[in-house]
Amino acid sequence: MIDLWPPLAGNDWIPTRDALHDYLQIIGEIRTQLAPRQKHWWHVGLLPSLNGVSTGRLRQNEKSFAIEADLQNSRVILSFQDEDPLHISLNGQSSRALWSQMHDVVSGRGIQLEIGDLGTNTVELTGYSPEQARALGNGLNSITWIFETFKGEQRKETGPITLWPHHFDLALLWFSGRLVEGADPDDEEKADEQMNFGFATGDRAISEPYVYITAYPLPERLSDTPLPEGAYWHTEGWQGAVMPYASLIQTADPGEHLLGFMRRLIEAGQELMGL
Repeated sequence: MIDLWPPLAGNDWIPTRDALHDYLQIIGEIRTQLAPRQKHWWHVGLLPSLNGVSTGRLRQNEKSFAIEADLQNSRVILSFQDEDPLHISLNGQSSRALWSQMHDVVSGRGIQLEIGDLGTNTVELTGYSPEQARALGNGLNSITWIFETFKGEQRKETGPITLWPHHFDLALLWFSGRLVEGADPDDEEKADEQMNFGFATGDRAISEPYVYITAYPLPERLSDTPLPEGAYWHTEGWQGAVMPYASLIQTADPGEHLLGFMRRLIEAGQELMGL
Protein backbone atom coordinates (compact mmCIF):
# COMPACT_ATOMS: atom_id res chain seq x y z
CA MET A 1 0.00 0.00 0.00
CA ILE A 2 1.25 3.49 -0.90
CA ASP A 3 2.14 5.74 2.03
CA LEU A 4 0.35 8.93 0.99
CA TRP A 5 2.04 11.06 3.67
CA PRO A 6 5.50 9.52 4.12
CA PRO A 7 8.17 11.03 6.37
CA LEU A 8 10.76 13.14 4.58
CA ALA A 9 13.69 12.71 6.92
CA GLY A 10 16.69 10.50 7.62
CA ASN A 11 20.32 10.42 6.58
CA ASP A 12 19.57 10.05 2.88
CA TRP A 13 16.77 12.62 2.69
CA ILE A 14 18.91 15.75 2.27
CA PRO A 15 21.31 14.23 -0.33
CA THR A 16 18.30 13.01 -2.31
CA ARG A 17 16.52 16.33 -2.06
CA ASP A 18 19.64 18.22 -3.14
CA ALA A 19 20.22 15.89 -6.09
CA LEU A 20 16.63 16.26 -7.26
CA HIS A 21 16.91 20.01 -6.82
CA ASP A 22 19.84 20.04 -9.26
CA TYR A 23 18.07 17.76 -11.73
CA LEU A 24 14.83 19.74 -11.67
CA GLN A 25 16.65 23.01 -12.28
CA ILE A 26 17.92 21.54 -15.55
CA ILE A 27 14.43 20.46 -16.59
CA GLY A 28 13.01 23.79 -15.44
CA GLU A 29 15.48 25.74 -17.56
CA ILE A 30 14.33 23.83 -20.64
CA ARG A 31 10.73 24.76 -19.90
CA THR A 32 11.75 28.38 -19.29
CA GLN A 33 13.36 28.58 -22.71
CA LEU A 34 10.61 26.95 -24.74
CA ALA A 35 7.26 27.40 -22.97
CA PRO A 36 5.12 30.37 -24.08
CA ARG A 37 5.49 33.23 -21.65
CA GLN A 38 2.82 33.54 -18.95
CA LYS A 39 2.13 36.26 -16.42
CA HIS A 40 3.63 35.90 -12.95
CA TRP A 41 6.42 33.83 -14.50
CA TRP A 42 4.28 30.70 -14.49
CA HIS A 43 6.10 29.48 -17.61
CA VAL A 44 9.22 29.09 -15.44
CA GLY A 45 7.62 26.57 -13.07
CA LEU A 46 7.15 22.85 -13.58
CA LEU A 47 3.75 21.19 -13.51
CA PRO A 48 2.77 18.41 -11.07
CA SER A 49 2.16 15.06 -12.76
CA LEU A 50 0.94 11.74 -11.44
CA ASN A 51 4.44 10.45 -10.72
CA GLY A 52 6.41 13.66 -10.31
CA VAL A 53 6.65 16.91 -12.25
CA SER A 54 6.65 17.77 -15.94
CA THR A 55 7.47 20.53 -18.38
CA GLY A 56 4.13 20.06 -20.06
CA ARG A 57 4.04 20.37 -23.84
CA LEU A 58 7.05 22.12 -25.39
CA ARG A 59 7.80 22.86 -29.01
CA GLN A 60 10.75 23.84 -31.18
CA ASN A 61 11.22 23.57 -34.94
CA GLU A 62 7.73 22.09 -35.24
CA LYS A 63 8.70 19.24 -32.91
CA SER A 64 6.53 18.75 -29.83
CA PHE A 65 7.89 17.02 -26.75
CA ALA A 66 7.65 16.88 -22.96
CA ILE A 67 10.03 15.99 -20.15
CA GLU A 68 8.90 14.44 -16.88
CA ALA A 69 10.86 13.79 -13.71
CA ASP A 70 9.32 10.49 -12.60
CA LEU A 71 10.03 10.43 -8.88
CA GLN A 72 8.26 7.12 -8.38
CA ASN A 73 10.73 5.30 -10.60
CA SER A 74 13.79 7.62 -10.39
CA ARG A 75 13.97 8.43 -14.05
CA VAL A 76 13.55 11.23 -16.56
CA ILE A 77 11.01 10.47 -19.28
CA LEU A 78 11.43 12.24 -22.62
CA SER A 79 8.30 11.96 -24.74
CA PHE A 80 8.21 12.98 -28.39
CA GLN A 81 5.23 13.13 -30.69
CA ASP A 82 4.77 9.84 -32.59
CA GLU A 83 7.61 8.13 -30.71
CA ASP A 84 7.87 5.77 -27.79
CA PRO A 85 9.10 7.56 -24.62
CA LEU A 86 12.78 7.40 -23.75
CA HIS A 87 13.97 6.92 -20.16
CA ILE A 88 17.09 8.13 -18.36
CA SER A 89 17.70 6.67 -14.90
CA LEU A 90 18.39 8.98 -11.98
CA ASN A 91 21.05 7.40 -9.80
CA GLY A 92 23.05 10.24 -8.30
CA GLN A 93 24.91 11.10 -11.50
CA SER A 94 26.31 14.61 -11.76
CA SER A 95 24.28 17.42 -13.26
CA ARG A 96 26.68 17.45 -16.19
CA ALA A 97 26.18 13.73 -16.80
CA LEU A 98 22.39 14.04 -16.74
CA TRP A 99 22.42 17.05 -19.05
CA SER A 100 24.77 15.25 -21.45
CA GLN A 101 22.36 12.32 -21.63
CA MET A 102 19.35 14.57 -22.15
CA HIS A 103 21.17 16.76 -24.66
CA ASP A 104 22.09 13.75 -26.80
CA VAL A 105 18.43 12.74 -26.97
CA VAL A 106 16.95 16.13 -27.84
CA SER A 107 19.72 17.29 -30.17
CA GLY A 108 19.38 14.07 -32.12
CA ARG A 109 15.86 15.22 -32.93
CA GLY A 110 16.85 18.67 -34.07
CA ILE A 111 16.08 20.46 -30.80
CA GLN A 112 18.78 22.93 -29.80
CA LEU A 113 19.10 23.87 -26.13
CA GLU A 114 21.72 25.55 -23.95
CA ILE A 115 21.36 25.71 -20.17
CA GLY A 116 24.52 27.55 -19.14
CA ASP A 117 26.14 26.70 -15.81
CA LEU A 118 23.31 24.39 -14.71
CA GLY A 119 24.78 21.55 -16.74
CA THR A 120 28.46 21.95 -15.84
CA ASN A 121 28.74 20.46 -12.34
CA THR A 122 30.74 17.23 -12.53
CA VAL A 123 30.35 16.22 -8.88
CA GLU A 124 28.45 12.98 -8.44
CA LEU A 125 25.47 13.40 -6.12
CA THR A 126 26.22 10.57 -3.73
CA GLY A 127 23.63 9.52 -1.21
CA TYR A 128 20.77 9.65 -3.69
CA SER A 129 18.01 7.26 -2.60
CA PRO A 130 15.24 6.07 -4.95
CA GLU A 131 13.15 5.32 -1.86
CA GLN A 132 13.42 8.92 -0.67
CA ALA A 133 12.65 10.19 -4.17
CA ARG A 134 9.53 8.01 -4.18
CA ALA A 135 8.56 9.34 -0.75
CA LEU A 136 8.86 12.91 -1.99
CA GLY A 137 6.78 12.00 -5.03
CA ASN A 138 4.06 10.56 -2.81
CA GLY A 139 4.11 13.61 -0.55
CA LEU A 140 3.94 16.03 -3.48
CA ASN A 141 1.08 14.05 -4.97
CA SER A 142 -0.95 14.28 -1.75
CA ILE A 143 -0.20 17.97 -1.24
CA THR A 144 -1.06 18.76 -4.85
CA TRP A 145 -4.43 17.06 -4.41
CA ILE A 146 -5.20 19.22 -1.38
CA PHE A 147 -4.06 22.33 -3.26
CA GLU A 148 -6.35 21.36 -6.15
CA THR A 149 -9.25 20.90 -3.74
CA PHE A 150 -8.57 24.29 -2.16
CA LYS A 151 -8.16 25.94 -5.56
CA GLY A 152 -11.54 24.58 -6.63
CA GLU A 153 -13.20 26.24 -3.63
CA GLN A 154 -12.06 29.74 -4.58
CA ARG A 155 -14.16 32.17 -6.60
CA LYS A 156 -11.33 34.64 -7.02
CA GLU A 157 -8.55 34.09 -9.55
CA THR A 158 -5.91 31.50 -8.71
CA GLY A 159 -2.81 30.57 -10.63
CA PRO A 160 -1.68 27.11 -11.71
CA ILE A 161 -0.20 24.84 -9.07
CA THR A 162 3.49 25.16 -9.85
CA LEU A 163 6.74 23.63 -8.69
CA TRP A 164 9.42 26.31 -8.75
CA PRO A 165 12.75 24.57 -9.52
CA HIS A 166 14.98 27.33 -8.13
CA HIS A 167 13.57 27.26 -4.58
CA PHE A 168 12.22 23.70 -4.92
CA ASP A 169 8.76 24.55 -3.65
CA LEU A 170 5.22 23.79 -4.78
CA ALA A 171 2.98 26.85 -4.75
CA LEU A 172 -0.46 28.24 -5.53
CA LEU A 173 -1.19 31.96 -5.84
CA TRP A 174 -4.58 33.47 -4.98
CA PHE A 175 -5.52 36.99 -6.09
CA SER A 176 -8.02 39.36 -4.51
CA GLY A 177 -8.58 41.08 -7.85
CA ARG A 178 -7.30 44.42 -6.57
CA LEU A 179 -4.10 46.30 -7.30
CA VAL A 180 -1.77 47.18 -4.46
CA GLU A 181 -2.09 50.86 -3.67
CA GLY A 182 0.94 52.80 -4.87
CA ALA A 183 2.45 49.89 -6.81
CA ASP A 184 3.32 50.09 -10.49
CA PRO A 185 0.35 48.39 -12.21
CA ASP A 186 2.72 46.95 -14.81
CA ASP A 187 4.87 45.22 -12.18
CA GLU A 188 3.42 41.72 -12.33
CA GLU A 189 5.21 40.61 -9.16
CA LYS A 190 4.15 43.49 -6.90
CA ALA A 191 1.02 45.00 -8.45
CA ASP A 192 -1.55 42.38 -7.42
CA GLU A 193 -2.90 41.88 -3.91
CA GLN A 194 -2.37 38.19 -3.27
CA MET A 195 -1.81 35.25 -0.96
CA ASN A 196 0.65 32.44 -1.56
CA PHE A 197 0.09 28.87 -0.38
CA GLY A 198 3.05 26.56 -0.73
CA PHE A 199 5.15 23.59 0.32
CA ALA A 200 8.94 23.90 0.48
CA THR A 201 11.35 20.99 0.73
CA GLY A 202 13.63 22.95 3.08
CA ASP A 203 15.94 25.93 2.70
CA ARG A 204 18.37 28.15 4.58
CA ALA A 205 15.61 29.75 6.65
CA ILE A 206 13.87 26.50 7.60
CA SER A 207 15.89 23.36 7.01
CA GLU A 208 13.05 20.82 7.17
CA PRO A 209 10.14 20.47 4.70
CA TYR A 210 7.25 22.78 5.55
CA VAL A 211 3.97 24.25 4.38
CA TYR A 212 3.83 28.04 4.24
CA ILE A 213 1.14 30.68 3.77
CA THR A 214 2.03 34.31 3.08
CA ALA A 215 0.26 37.43 1.84
CA TYR A 216 1.33 40.46 -0.15
CA PRO A 217 1.00 43.04 1.14
CA LEU A 218 0.73 41.46 4.57
CA PRO A 219 -2.53 42.59 6.22
CA GLU A 220 -2.19 44.04 9.68
CA ARG A 221 -3.28 41.59 12.36
CA LEU A 222 -3.07 38.55 10.07
CA SER A 223 -0.55 37.17 12.54
CA ASP A 224 -3.25 37.38 15.22
CA THR A 225 -5.12 34.57 13.47
CA PRO A 226 -5.23 31.44 15.66
CA LEU A 227 -3.33 28.65 13.94
CA PRO A 228 -4.13 24.93 14.00
CA GLU A 229 -2.08 22.34 15.83
CA GLY A 230 1.54 22.22 14.71
CA ALA A 231 1.62 25.61 12.95
CA TYR A 232 3.43 28.79 13.98
CA TRP A 233 4.22 32.28 12.71
CA HIS A 234 7.59 32.74 11.02
CA THR A 235 9.08 36.24 11.23
CA GLU A 236 12.80 35.93 10.40
CA GLY A 237 13.52 37.15 6.87
CA TRP A 238 9.92 36.80 5.74
CA GLN A 239 6.57 36.67 7.50
CA GLY A 240 3.99 33.96 7.18
CA ALA A 241 2.31 30.98 8.76
CA VAL A 242 4.35 27.76 8.76
CA MET A 243 3.42 24.17 9.43
CA PRO A 244 6.34 21.72 9.45
CA TYR A 245 5.62 18.71 7.26
CA ALA A 246 6.74 16.44 10.10
CA SER A 247 4.03 17.93 12.33
CA LEU A 248 1.41 17.72 9.59
CA ILE A 249 1.84 14.00 8.99
CA GLN A 250 1.48 13.26 12.70
CA THR A 251 -2.12 14.50 12.70
CA ALA A 252 -5.04 12.08 12.44
CA ASP A 253 -5.91 13.22 8.89
CA PRO A 254 -3.06 15.19 7.28
CA GLY A 255 -5.09 16.10 4.20
CA GLU A 256 -7.98 17.57 6.14
CA HIS A 257 -5.60 19.24 8.57
CA LEU A 258 -3.76 20.94 5.71
CA LEU A 259 -6.99 21.96 4.02
CA GLY A 260 -8.28 23.42 7.29
CA PHE A 261 -5.04 25.37 7.71
CA MET A 262 -5.40 26.88 4.25
CA ARG A 263 -9.10 27.64 4.70
CA ARG A 264 -8.50 29.38 8.01
CA LEU A 265 -5.85 31.67 6.57
CA ILE A 266 -7.73 32.52 3.37
CA GLU A 267 -10.80 33.43 5.42
CA ALA A 268 -8.76 35.61 7.76
CA GLY A 269 -6.87 37.19 4.87
CA GLN A 270 -10.01 38.06 2.94
CA GLU A 271 -11.67 39.52 6.02
CA LEU A 272 -8.67 41.72 6.80
CA MET A 273 -8.51 42.80 3.15
CA GLY A 274 -12.12 43.93 3.45
CA LEU A 275 -13.45 41.45 0.91
